[in-house]
Amino acid sequence: MGRVSQKAGALIRAVRFPLWGLRFHVYGLTGPCRYGGKQLRILYAGTEPFFDYFKTLAFSEPPKEEFFGSYSIFELGRARQGLCWDLELFRSHKSFVNSGLFPSCFFVPEWLSGVADLVQQKNIEDTSRSRKRDRNLMSKNDISYAVTTDTSDLDYFYDEMYGPHMHERHGGSVFLMSREEMMSRVRNNQGELIMIHLEKKAVGGSFVFYEDGRPRLFSQGVLHNDKDLMRRKDLMRRGVGTAIYLCSFDHLTKNGFREVHMGWSRAFFSDGSLYFKQRFGHKVEATSVIGHFLRFSNASQAAKECLNHMGFIHYRYGKTKATLFRENMKANSDTVLLQKQAQVETLGLDGVDVIDLSQSEPLTRHRKSKAKVEQRTQ
Repeated sequence: MGRVSQKAGALIRAVRFPLWGLRFHVYGLTGPCRYGGKQLRILYAGTEPFFDYFKTLAFSEPPKEEFFGSYSIFELGRARQGLCWDLELFRSHKSFVNSGLFPSCFFVPEWLSGVADLVQQKNIEDTSRSRKRDRNLMSKNDISYAVTTDTSDLDYFYDEMYGPHMHERHGGSVFLMSREEMMSRVRNNQGELIMIHLEKKAVGGSFVFYEDGRPRLFSQGVLHNDKDLMRRKDLMRRGVGTAIYLCSFDHLTKNGFREVHMGWSRAFFSDGSLYFKQRFGHKVEATSVIGHFLRFSNASQAAKECLNHMGFIHYRYGKTKATLFRENMKANSDTVLLQKQAQVETLGLDGVDVIDLSQSEPLTRHRKSKAKVEQRTQ
């Protein structure tokens, strides 16, 4: 994995042994699973806004909530006693990985930091058919960009693009750069706005700030979160979402940069943001030290359907890996699995774990494609 900025490094290393990670507010969530519609029961121990995030990630509608009380990390076994849950999630610090406090759990980081190689992205312009289609779509719709540090442009971007777009996508779990920080970086010559125009009209943008000699694409938005601008038809109906990244790449390449920080993403593949960034060469660089210990019931069909569609990135034994789930998997013959595996392999992780939800045998290993894949059960 690559280097991270001083500020990002401090964030990642922060709170080595948090006291809040020793005590949990425990909730039970029950509702229809987003995938398959079966009743899904989740035991959640943690804090907001990630509590809200998992409600939207796993359920198709707001679930029924039940508060069970507050428990220390050493009392969680008592909190679970006599209760049957499809999924269990405990928010804490990765220093507890391998401690024995969370047996049979995956540690899923809350955030992933990623980078893209601008030289590599420039080189594929002539060979990638998908990139040619992106460029043709942008040209067809008269998409261009302009770089600005004007205060009125920044206010317009923040109020009409960035804020609405992020609130629509993330709801109660949204994290925003403050307007004050954005303006401060511009005043200190550490930031600028790349505004995307469609037929001369400003419809999207990306705020870029510079830290430790490297650009960071931290804040993106689309005008009023206009879904018509983001809707896919073939690649993307009008190309604004794609243009936000490609125009940013064009500007940074012209200014001599060789790589760019792609911001932070969630660790669940069903979140969508991570897969979208992969189209632009996104590779995982670092993970947050705060995350969720996740455990699932092998007997639960709702859990199986949920995990089949989600998948995630987890940390264990000093390695960061992707985890994919399949039911009744036949080695080397599951095309859907192989497609997913090929996608996650581009992220630059330490490997891919594939879990066959229909088996109860010990850990076995075989190779698929170019990577070693671990097939195992819980």
